[in-house]
Amino acid sequence: MKYIKSLDGLNEARSTRKYQRAGKLGYNDQFLGRDSLSQTLAEDLDGKDVGFDHISLYDVNTGENILDDALSGKYTYDQILKTAEKWYKNHKMYKESVVNEAKKFKPGDMWSNDFDYDGMLKYALKVNEKTPIKTLNALFDSATDVNYHTPFRNLGIAIDWIEDGDVKGAKDYIKMFHKDIKNEIKSQS
Repeated sequence: MKYIKSLDGLNEARSTRKYQRAGKLGYNDQFLGRDSLSQTLAEDLDGKDVGFDHISLYDVNTGENILDDALSGKYTYDQILKTAEKWYKNHKMYKESVVNEAKKFKPGDMWSNDFDYDGMLKYALKVNEKTPIKTLNALFDSATDVNYHTPFRNLGIAIDWIEDGDVKGAKDYIKMFHKDIKNEIKSQS
């Protein structure tokens, strides 16, 4: 069974949203508060090391440019991320390593030898009462299929509240659910 090794990535969604709200990014957007653009991109790129050289985005391992004018005020965070994902997907060095990687968690995944427990728990921290009910049900089904009944019990209750039309009442259970997931992550580290 795969276990969470650390709490790294818990602030990932917060950092990503901050950069998404910033609009088109310029040279001065390499840091927003205490959040680093290159670190946020690296987290969203599954740990691939990226950096900025003035306005260019480059891969730290190869030194190759990914996007020459990334911080020129032309691109949003999502556009830069999409370009980098495409670059990594097509780069020879990274194509070979993808074959041995475990698949990334998606709601609805059922138990397998390479089930992404870490990804499931991190994904669980990103959902809220506004997440589509179909996605919440798929996440709950995945969790119960891999015997994570206890930490996901409050999600099940929240789903019931949402399905009964009381989204406001579900909010408290989502908060308790997030607390349970954080405790589960801590217990596995």
